[in-house]
Amino acid sequence: MGSSMSLACTGDKNWDTLNYERYLTIATAIGNDNPYSFACFSVLNEAQQNLLISQTIAAGFTGPYATALRGQASRITDDTIDIGSQGVYQPTGLVANFDTPMAVGMSLGTTDQFALKNTSGSTRVFRFYASYDGTAGNNQMLGIKLAKNGVLIDETECRAFTGSNIQEGKNVTSWLIEMDDDDEVAVYVANHSATDNIVMKRGRILATSVDQ
Repeated sequence: MGSSMSLACTGDKNWDTLNYERYLTIATAIGNDNPYSFACFSVLNEAQQNLLISQTIAAGFTGPYATALRGQASRITDDTIDIGSQGVYQPTGLVANFDTPMAVGMSLGTTDQFALKNTSGSTRVFRFYASYDGTAGNNQMLGIKLAKNGVLIDETECRAFTGSNIQEGKNVTSWLIEMDDDDEVAVYVANHSATDNIVMKRGRILATSVDQ
């Protein structure tokens, strides 16, 4: 890339926001030991900056930011979750349908298949959202929590009543979770009123990275 340009570095100058943001797009690629380093880039005019950026991108550099990761899975058919004990959170035991075309760096869980797994090879922070519409007996309180590698995250708990006449209760939760490579985050459920089984009418879990 350096051989494509013969612009001399004429010294440092104060940085304005535009120059700084433009430089960040290629800072990792050119490095401070390159003739077109932090100070040198600031003295180039806009056309020269554009040329340097385009040459850097053509060489295969796309930016210093981490790739945005995402994944989602769901079920939209009635499924019965066998409840073992009242008030105890447990895995759903269901297999969610993973949205493969939408996924980047995530997969369906392997230990729990109503879960999302980080397959990016790196530690990242994700914003999770999960919910389900469920029924049990009349006027029963159902709950949802997220669990990371089988360990419940108590702050994610949400509860909702089913109402009378087998009305559906809707449980929703969202939380920021740091995941190492191969970590899984799953949906756990509970019936706080009885040991009646929960019928999940609809459910989903999704995650997007927030640290890029």
